[in-house]
Amino acid sequence: MKASIPTVTLLTLLTATAIAVSAAGNPSATKAPGMPNPIRDTGPNTKLSPPSTPATNPVDQQRHAEIKALDDKIRLMREQLKGEIDPLEAQIKAAREKFDAEIKPLQDQRTQLIEEGESQDLRSLNEQETSQIADLDSHEKADIEKLRASYDDQRKELRASFAQKRHDLLATKK
Repeated sequence: MKASIPTVTLLTLLTATAIAVSAAGNPSATKAPGMPNPIRDTGPNTKLSPPSTPATNPVDQQRHAEIKALDDKIRLMREQLKGEIDPLEAQIKAAREKFDAEIKPLQDQRTQLIEEGESQDLRSLNEQETSQIADLDSHEKADIEKLRASYDDQRKELRASFAQKRHDLLATKK
């Protein structure tokens, strides 16, 4: 199947745009094009501003007001970014699904033609290799999940520790 030039150009443009927008929002992003890039929000675990305590002097009140204004501006910009990225991601997903559906049968046909030309011993050897690689892949995934869970637990412990330290520090100020 041969794609028309406008379709290929559109797909390339959409992919490049998604990558550029993703990189602009997260310079360290190394995700594959078309993969959702979550917009990180400053939640309770990653809160950068101090806990909301009533401001006692005008300087603190002004600083808290500036922080709130910046939080609102950040939230609005993230919403705008999401609003612009979502349609592009939907177009990329639709194009990917369309072409994958057309490419898959062609790949299967190609594989079948290649296998027809192979000896039984070679086919058996290839099947063994595929099976052993699949087993290795499943072990790798399990190990990676264990490692991720371990780091997640460590992050939770660190956040809880620092939250307690902040609480103690604020309690000593009163």
